[in-house]
Amino acid sequence: MLKLGLPMGAVKNAMERDGVDSSVMDGDHNAPVSAPKPNVSSAKKKEKDTHRRTRLHWETLGQVNSNSVWAALADDEEMEQIEIDETEFTKLFQAEIKVLDSGTVK
Repeated sequence: MLKLGLPMGAVKNAMERDGVDSSVMDGDHNAPVSAPKPNVSSAKKKEKDTHRRTRLHWETLGQVNSNSVWAALADDEEMEQIEIDETEFTKLFQAEIKVLDSGTVK
């Protein structure tokens, strides 16, 4: 995934989604990986997600350019008064996964 140009955050999210420990990417990810022995007593099956979400990938800006949209927003006093409607975000960016009787996902 890294060789294809995906950002490190996207790779880690994909690993976590697939139930793989993403902390291995914090070290030298070019070094060979030794598979840890599973601890049966502490192994916990990851609960299956019931929603499909829109995938968004971005990287954090270290410094905002003075001529960017983000710099203009930082100077806007009305930005402090904006209320975010989480219900609307849910409607826009996720959909419930429905499993049909045949076992297929809709």
